[in-house]
Amino acid sequence: MRGRAALLLALVPMLAVAACSGGPGGGGGMRGNRRPPPMRPYAQPTNVIAAEIALARAARENGQWTALAERAQPGAQIAWNGPPAPAAAWLAGRTAPATPDRWQAREAWTSCDGSAVVIAGVGHDAAGNWSRFTRVWERAGREFRWAVTVWQPDAELTAMRRAEAAQRSADAEDDAITVEALNAIRARTAPCPADRAPATRDRDAGNPVTPGLARDNTLRWTADLVDPAAFTAWWQAADGWEQVHAQPVTGTR
Repeated sequence: MRGRAALLLALVPMLAVAACSGGPGGGGGMRGNRRPPPMRPYAQPTNVIAAEIALARAARENGQWTALAERAQPGAQIAWNGPPAPAAAWLAGRTAPATPDRWQAREAWTSCDGSAVVIAGVGHDAAGNWSRFTRVWERAGREFRWAVTVWQPDAELTAMRRAEAAQRSADAEDDAITVEALNAIRARTAPCPADRAPATRDRDAGNPVTPGLARDNTLRWTADLVDPAAFTAWWQAADGWEQVHAQPVTGTR
């Protein structure tokens, strides 16, 4: 018998969180006219990544449309393989596919206070058609609910992944050693202003929600998908708003 060798390195998702950049100053307070350093963020990107993983698990167990509907906030918008629509109406009564789509977050951008997080990643359906997705999560009390979901097909990504699958199949026939790529999630936190108020037990108290804007004004995104040709997210940098992510939306303009 010819021996068969297969080596699989199962690498769990890793999280790289970029903290706010430090500023001048230091020590136990202001000296002269020196400003204190920016406060470190109290955002917890892992909480939202856990919510994203739970959403994917619920999609497999209960159906993806039910899972999405149960975790959407009022007024949420969705653009799934087509033009945008109000999520409540679009998801209502929709028949879930027998095999739910699968997805994996790859990047995350969170506001300084952690009240909002933009997630981006890739996913595919049962037929092997790949898409890129973006989702915005906002904190609502002790949980996160999503406000925007964009899932759009990507022909180039589909072709690349199908070629990789064909190569893996050929390697298996040749007893090749297979090493899977690292499945890493890169999470970054918006720069925190030096005059930011300290954290409180009820961080959302007294901070009304403005569509498309984090409560601390350090992260914003396209709140209305009807008109723009792409979903875009920005964070507040030292020189003003800086774009951190964009994804085209089908059927707009």
